[in-house]
Parts: sequence; structure tokens; C-alpha cells
Amino acid sequence: MSKDLTTQAAPSALILPGDRVPSLVAKSSQNPQFRLDSMAGRWLVLGVIGSAALPGMADRLTRVMADAGPFDDTFASLFVVTQDPADAASGRLSDRMPGRRIFWDDDSGLARQLGALTASPGTEDQMLTCWIVVDPSLSVHRVIMLRTDGSDVEELMSLLAGLPPPDRWLGFEVPAPILVLPQVFEPELCDHLIGLYNADGGKASGFMRDQGGKTVAMNDPGFKVRRDFLLDAPQDIRAVQARILRRVVPQIERVFFFRATRMDSSAPPGWNGIWSAAMTPQRAGISDRTATTPPWARRTAAGRCRSI
Repeated sequence: MSKDLTTQAAPSALILPGDRVPSLVAKSSQNPQFRLDSMAGRWLVLGVIGSAALPGMADRLTRVMADAGPFDDTFASLFVVTQDPADAASGRLSDRMPGRRIFWDDDSGLARQLGALTASPGTEDQMLTCWIVVDPSLSVHRVIMLRTDGSDVEELMSLLAGLPPPDRWLGFEVPAPILVLPQVFEPELCDHLIGLYNADGGKASGFMRDQGGKTVAMNDPGFKVRRDFLLDAPQDIRAVQARILRRVVPQIERVFFFRATRMDSSAPPGWNGIWSAAMTPQRAGISDRTATTPPWARRTAAGRCRSI
């Protein structure tokens, strides 16, 4: 592993501003399969450090991980990516919540995905230590190479201090790529569906994650809370489908240029202020096997999808 921190310019192999960040799955102290995608919606900083034992690294990390810093999991989050197993064994590095986490990259897999580990035939691998600043849409905003004099920390903190709030990271409020359609359901049908939900109370639907090559339903109130009621009466299902076919499917085709043929489920969701506050910003499609496009207009059949 190279101990040289003097690289001044980001080599072409390294991920660059404008590039999409890979869908990293990392080992952290709290989650052996931490998905970086789940942290979309705020500024992120990935610090590829090689080892906390490198000269000057301890002081650098102390300054970046200070309690008064910008990393609060709302505005920004920090992920220190170490390739040295001794950092964990010795206790040199540990999470400092909120907002500051360690990724244990013992096999350098994360560094390779980020282009921070270069290899040429007959030569030793070179670790390109750097800070990678990621915007709320999970694209690279800036790459700052670590420097021997530690000036990279001042550059990083100055950059973060000048960044806009995550919901206005482009200089204006960025709307989600969703289709808003009024009057899809008549008030009478809405009242009927609400009555069915209230009578049943709904069931926690949670979210899906990949574990051992399988998509597994999970519940974590700190990540997402929602309760669904599954429609099972044929007349209710037909009533919903008829209106989707008449009023939603044509608009999807007009705006997104494909003809929706599947509906994820017949499950009206239930929300309130408390539940919705528990939904963290995230990139859609966290599960490798489960697409999370709008539930009433799923393009591919998966699990509970129905033909429409």
C-alpha cells in the first residue's frame, strides 16, 4: 500500500465530478451491508484514507470528525473508508454519530469501485487517498486529493461551508421525477377506500433488502414506517384498476414514454406526520431485485404485481 499523500491531481482512473457514484455496499460497525444509496438526499463525503496509521492521518481525521462540523445526517454525512484491518482491531477508528461512520474496506473493494486503487502489471497497487464529495443525487461534486501538509482538510471544510441546503443543491428546489395527477379517484371512492383502511388498521409493510441473494422484507422504524391495507374484494380491485387504466396509464405513456402493464399491488398506504417523519431520504431501488417505481404503475412484474 502506498504511503504517498502528495498526489495533486485526480488521475483519470479515479471517479470524477459528474460521475455517478457506484451503488456501494459496505461493511460498517452497525450494518455489515450498509448501502450508500440509502443516504441519498444529503451531501456525502467519502474519505478514502488507506490507513489511520499513515503520517498525519490521525490529526486530519480529528479535525474532520469534530463535533462542531457539518456532519449531522441532515445536511451532510461522512464516511471514512479504511483499507487497514488494524484500524478496527486497535480502535483507532470508530463511528461518531450522528453523521460520521467508518467503512471497513479490508479487501479494498470499495476503493476499486471508486477508482482509488490503481494497479499495473508488475507494480504494487497504489492507493489514491482522497475526499470524494457527493451531491444529494449521488453524483460526484468534487474530488480533493489528500496532501502531506493537511491543506486538503481546509479545502474540504471550506467547500462544505459554502454548499447550499440539500433540497436546493442546484440553486433551486428540485422536484422529484414524479407525476402528479388530480381527481384520479372520485371523493366517493376515496371515502370507501379510507373506510376499508380504517376498519382494518393496515399492516406494517416495511421495505425490501437483499440478504444472501434473496430479497427480504424488513422493518426498521428509524428508516421507514408505513402501514398498508391490501385490497382483496374483486369489485374494489376492479374499481381501482379501471380508474388507473383510464386516467393514469395514458399520462404515464405521455410523460415517460412507456405503456404500463403491471401494478405493484392493490394496497392503499397509510401515512401520518409521525410515520412520514421516519422515512429517510434515499435512492429508489435499494433492493437489487425489487424496483421501486411508483406502486400504481410498475413496468415489470415482481412479487405481487397484477396485470392492468
